[in-house]
Amino acid sequence: MKTKVLILVALFSISFAYSQEENSIPFYKNPHYFVSACGTLVFNPNWTLNSDDDEYFFNLGGILIRNGFEVAYTDDILLGVGFGIDTQINEEYYGKLITAPLYLQTRIYLPMNKESPFFVKAGIGKLLKLWKVFQKGTYYNFGIGFESFDFSDNYTYSVILEFHHKKIPTIVSGQVSSISVGIVFRVL
Repeated sequence: MKTKVLILVALFSISFAYSQEENSIPFYKNPHYFVSACGTLVFNPNWTLNSDDDEYFFNLGGILIRNGFEVAYTDDILLGVGFGIDTQINEEYYGKLITAPLYLQTRIYLPMNKESPFFVKAGIGKLLKLWKVFQKGTYYNFGIGFESFDFSDNYTYSVILEFHHKKIPTIVSGQVSSISVGIVFRVL
């Protein structure tokens, strides 16, 4: 039921944006499509300081793939909707964990200037149970990033450091928190 409400709110927001046209210019400006890939790093408990066993301090703990779109509310604030598939590949901590977050997000350029390459972003949403292997729950994220200067008129990319928190009642700990590093590719 809550998933249906989230989808209805997203559809209503899009409808509202189109209804606010003035002088043939829509309420929103410059829609962006984005795709991102992130890797989550986890501490390796088998690592030791004086070890010759080829163990690394961090191991890859998960892979997060995201896509969605953002619209410019003002020149330095973007609002968006995203969907993703996350998998925790380090089964030592959570077992085999696959989630599908559907979320709303906000991106704010710092220092409140679109010309600045630095931004913060935050999002909130739901974890959808698409198939039997997916986990249901709630999703939160917060990140900071650096956006490239346009290498073309239509594309940009960003490097982002992001904190993800998932509340999943069906796992033992009830929650999964992780920090990921990734690349976001945007089509303007």
